[in-house]
Amino acid sequence: MTQDIKISGYSEAVRIFDQLTDQMQRTLVRQALRKSAQPMVATARARAPKRTGQLSRSIGVVSLRKDRVPTVIPMAVGPVFSVTKNGKVNAFYARFVHDGTKDRRPRNKKLRALKFPGREGGVVYAARTRGMKARPFLREAFNQSADASVNDFGADLTSAIERFVNRNFRKI
Repeated sequence: MTQDIKISGYSEAVRIFDQLTDQMQRTLVRQALRKSAQPMVATARARAPKRTGQLSRSIGVVSLRKDRVPTVIPMAVGPVFSVTKNGKVNAFYARFVHDGTKDRRPRNKKLRALKFPGREGGVVYAARTRGMKARPFLREAFNQSADASVNDFGADLTSAIERFVNRNFRKI
């Protein structure tokens, strides 16, 4: 017969957390970060431009594993650049939509036009092209839901520790 253990209080959670290995601590913190970032993901998806819907569908929590400092667990909310089942790349253009692009003119002063490949294999010439205006939907989502994510993190970490303890230990 198993009995669930309920952690009551911050000091008890810290005591249990300190007894775990570093790898297990990182796993629990990563789980709590992922769960507490969900309100930010929902807000970012709601604020993302919906022309095709691909950009908003690709937004998620990204775990950045290339960390150099062992005490830091880097994670981010943003477009997940993965390949779909049919081989298409998801929303590589997200940074262009978010940050915008600048106007383009010919680099060489002697040239009078930019040269682009056309749709039917032809060539298109343009004197200049207009840039795209920035639409900072991720920054707005962060500003709107950062407080909720920070407040939820403590409760999510406590519940992750409780789940781990109940799954791996029995009360005597």
